[in-house]
Amino acid sequence: PDYKMLEHSQTPLETLKKARSIAFSKSLRYVFTGNVHGKKEASTYCHKCKKCLIERNWYTVGEYHVKNGECEYCKTPVSGHFEDTKGSWNASHKPLKL
Repeated sequence: PDYKMLEHSQTPLETLKKARSIAFSKSLRYVFTGNVHGKKEASTYCHKCKKCLIERNWYTVGEYHVKNGECEYCKTPVSGHFEDTKGSWNASHKPLKL
């Protein structure tokens, strides 16, 4: 509700954590809670070796361990499209110039 749904309250973090847990229990591999503080729930982990692939905390990206579409630790392919280096995402809101 931070943008155009200000009349609604935020989804409680515990609800998001529960949804993440349910998704993992249904064999989804790369589930994370977005736009929240807390590295554990906001980060993406390798489904094989369980190490952190993409560390997130709110809008900030910390560690980044995806190279050539694989986990840098165990070389397991990671579903999706990834750059070989992390982006410079952060919480600053800067105007986009095209």
